[in-house]
Amino acid sequence: MCNRLITLSGVIDSAQPQIGVFMSRQIRTSDIVGAHEISERLGGAHTSIVHVWRNRHKDFPKPFLVLQAGMLWDWKEVEAWAKKTKRMI
Repeated sequence: MCNRLITLSGVIDSAQPQIGVFMSRQIRTSDIVGAHEISERLGGAHTSIVHVWRNRHKDFPKPFLVLQAGMLWDWKEVEAWAKKTKRMI
C-alpha cells in the first residue's frame, strides 16, 4: 500500500455551504478512509454503523472532505475516537 503524505488546503465551492472550508493539513494516503474502511478497521461491522455513529455521537470526527461519492475521514482522528469510546483497544 502506498504511504505518501498529501497536503490538503483550500476552500470548497461556496455554492456547497454544507461542505464548508477545510483546514490545511497533511494526511498519509493510507490514513484516508471512507465508511467501508472505518468499519473494516473496527472489526467488520456493516458500513451503516459508521453513519449511525456520525449522526448519534457529536464527538465523532467530522469528515475532512465530502464528495458525491461519499465522505472521507482521517483515520488517525477516527482511531483516537474509537479508542476513547472503547470501540477499539
